[in-house]
Amino acid sequence: MMARKAFGRLSAFRVRSLAIGLLACLTITIATGDGARAQSFFQNGQPVCSGSLARALNSSYISRIRSEWAQLDGEVKACVLKRANASVDQLVDQCVNPGHRRLSRTLSACQSSVKAARLARAEEERSQAAAAAAAAKAEARRNALAEKYGEEIADHIMAKRVVNGMTTEQVQEALGSPTRRDVIPANYELWVYGGKRVALLEGRVSHVEQ
Repeated sequence: MMARKAFGRLSAFRVRSLAIGLLACLTITIATGDGARAQSFFQNGQPVCSGSLARALNSSYISRIRSEWAQLDGEVKACVLKRANASVDQLVDQCVNPGHRRLSRTLSACQSSVKAARLARAEEERSQAAAAAAAAKAEARRNALAEKYGEEIADHIMAKRVVNGMTTEQVQEALGSPTRRDVIPANYELWVYGGKRVALLEGRVSHVEQ
């Protein structure tokens, strides 16, 4: 019986000693190094993300913050980081995710800026595509005209230029249909294009008056 009591007192003493030792270690950790920053893993209602001890205890929360940064649009993220003058790692160490109130204005401004830039790029691309299509169409028409009338006449038509010797068909290729057409006499015609007049004799241009 006495041996059991002695063993019980010894066990209780060991437990108390172990508890005191652990408390002393925790006190030392809190007072120095990472422990000073991680003494409370929630400060002002927010988890602490810096320090090795905090990273270990708040690993899932920190992982979620990193995941939110990874999922953020690349151009928007680059804009936010540039304006915040910080890296993702630095912001994660401060438990700052993209939707943090500290970055709310910056995020909104960057989203608007990126959207405007993309719209401008899209418009520029559409403009370039339209210009390329128009150029291809013009080149195809010139080739067809050159094959039909020869290189020189094709160049005149593409420049909307009428010269002596051109046929009525070539004039219409260059200028379209006249606004007025006078026939006097039967083998002589006067085609009017606004301020320009084209005289044709027996089906060919004989004179152009600007």
